[in-house]
Amino acid sequence: HMYMRYFMWNFAGRQNDILNQSGELDAGNWISGIPVIDNARLGDQSLLPDDLGKNNPGHNVYYMLPLILGLIGLLWQAFAGKRGIEQFWVVFFLFFMTGIAIVLYLNQPPGQPRERDYAFAGSFYAYAIWIGMGVVGLWNIIRLIAGSRKRASASVYCAATACVLGAAVPVQMVSQTWDDHDRSGRYAARDFAINYLNSLEPNAIVFCNGDNDTFPLWYAQEVEGIRKDVRVINLAYLSMPLYAASMMNDWDGAKGVATTLRREEIIYGALQFPRIAADASDTVVSATEMLDSLGSSIRKECRYRKVWLKTGENDSIMYNVGNLGKIPGGRSLDFRKLIMFDIIATNASSPHPRPVYWHRTLPVRHYIGIEQETSPGLFARYYGRSTPAEREKDYQRGLRRLRAPNDLSRDVYLDGAPAGQVSFHRAGLLAATKDMVNAGRLATATQLATAADSLMGEDPDTYSSLHDSDTIFNTRKEIHTVFVALSDSLRTSRDPSLRAMSEKFRRRAGVFLHRDSVYRQEWNRYYRTLPPHLRLKISR
Repeated sequence: HMYMRYFMWNFAGRQNDILNQSGELDAGNWISGIPVIDNARLGDQSLLPDDLGKNNPGHNVYYMLPLILGLIGLLWQAFAGKRGIEQFWVVFFLFFMTGIAIVLYLNQPPGQPRERDYAFAGSFYAYAIWIGMGVVGLWNIIRLIAGSRKRASASVYCAATACVLGAAVPVQMVSQTWDDHDRSGRYAARDFAINYLNSLEPNAIVFCNGDNDTFPLWYAQEVEGIRKDVRVINLAYLSMPLYAASMMNDWDGAKGVATTLRREEIIYGALQFPRIAADASDTVVSATEMLDSLGSSIRKECRYRKVWLKTGENDSIMYNVGNLGKIPGGRSLDFRKLIMFDIIATNASSPHPRPVYWHRTLPVRHYIGIEQETSPGLFARYYGRSTPAEREKDYQRGLRRLRAPNDLSRDVYLDGAPAGQVSFHRAGLLAATKDMVNAGRLATATQLATAADSLMGEDPDTYSSLHDSDTIFNTRKEIHTVFVALSDSLRTSRDPSLRAMSEKFRRRAGVFLHRDSVYRQEWNRYYRTLPPHLRLKISR
């Protein structure tokens, strides 16, 4: 399914740029642009909501012309004598081994985090060879039809006709694909990283995971020179002893992190397989005492089941060491969780603890059981409980240097990843707005709401649903709800300037409600035309 969909994307057409996870009819399928072929498989494509159909930049139709031209070239080469069939098998095995053979070897499962069409690029290049040969095949077909095989002058005209017809295919393709290959004006990854770093306190430690979260932060620090004091720790790499040990080193303006476990115990793998001792004590000691005991243990066994973990200057919680296990209730401890816990506990016990943050896209499992001891920031959650005044200060710090993540003066193409980054920005600003409305801090709430509305642009893909920790945040619905609540609060404000803004946010809430209503009507119109057996194969 995946290979054929990607193959047909390139040589028949593409429905839209939405990630297809398990064969959904409305997301990233191949189409031809010929209704009789497409509508039988996917329902009436003219009734799809505009942002999934004709107005989606990833919507490309080639009418199967590249596919047909490639088949002509394939057949011409295969039947062009002994030399032709020899060359055919060379191209065929290049096509097969870099495409279908990869599928058979890897048994690639569905549910990928992104489309994997790039894995089969070699196969598509091989088919493009046949497309080139298709021009020669077309020339022979035209000569045969025109009956001009023996007349040289007529053969030249036939060749010219074949070249013109052959050139029309890539011209048609580039006319369809230019908009979704144009990256000009798109700075979402860079500006997302700069906004994120600028929202953090000085000398912060931030845990993140995955390339889309981490690499923009590293780029902003190393290339743009933004906030080099922040120590970015990638949890995907933290399971490797060498990387974990390198986090203790100072690097280009960022101080190394302190740990209780010794560097030599980490870097040489002595702590790769720690475990809770079978006879572990129920005595509760400090987290650093437990870590010191584990490091000095010959068998690398933890002698305590529970520890005191500092969460503030005068606050501590009783922490269950079992939260660091590879599986809940098991005795084997996960090395990555252990190092993460060591960084947090050792830092919290120091005379001058550094602020510790989690990227807001991280699922709850990466909080190692202390998610209740974190507070929401603008684009991250930070360790420790906070008051509304402290959170307001945090939000203001992020607002002071907040950038629009794209060039708002032009229509910038945003596919899945950058649209998700903008949507993440908008969701963070809306969550902060809601927090400040509930706290009665309306001046900051209006600043946050204005940024969420005007600074993030109008691209419909940036109002998508996303994960905030383990919560699904539906931006399309949330922005209406938050703006209505803000408008109601502003109406009763004693500040005349704030009261005057109430109607503005009420109108904007109405705009979003109308958009959502129109979207639902378009969607229901498409859904009702689907046969019953196809209605289960949609994403919404």
